[in-house]
Amino acid sequence: MVAGERAAPGTRFAPSILATVLGVWMLFCAGLAAVDAFESFSDTRAVSAVVFVLGLATLSIGIARLSVARKSRGLDLLFAGVVGAAVVGSLLMFNAYGPLLVLPVLLLGLPSILVVLYEARKPEFV
Repeated sequence: MVAGERAAPGTRFAPSILATVLGVWMLFCAGLAAVDAFESFSDTRAVSAVVFVLGLATLSIGIARLSVARKSRGLDLLFAGVVGAAVVGSLLMFNAYGPLLVLPVLLLGLPSILVVLYEARKPEFV
């Protein structure tokens, strides 16, 4: 970006919206796994608890960054870390969830991380 040029209006909000949608989807998947775990007494309770915690963290950081997207860039690294943990966690839990969790995480999580990291390395715009 050239000095004095403004960023596109949606670039600060797009990663936050993607992370918020991803967090809601992860909470939905954790609920499905919890119902299945208590119905069949399988050992996926821990898996659903981990996905629930990651989904709650992703939803929280998405909403927090959405509320301060115009004011501060201080949450960028924390945002990338939390969403990155959600991506890695969902990839590690592929056996329990399959494409139900992995595809949305790859389609929503990775682009939001890439946009945030791209914005974080640019100088602050005026």
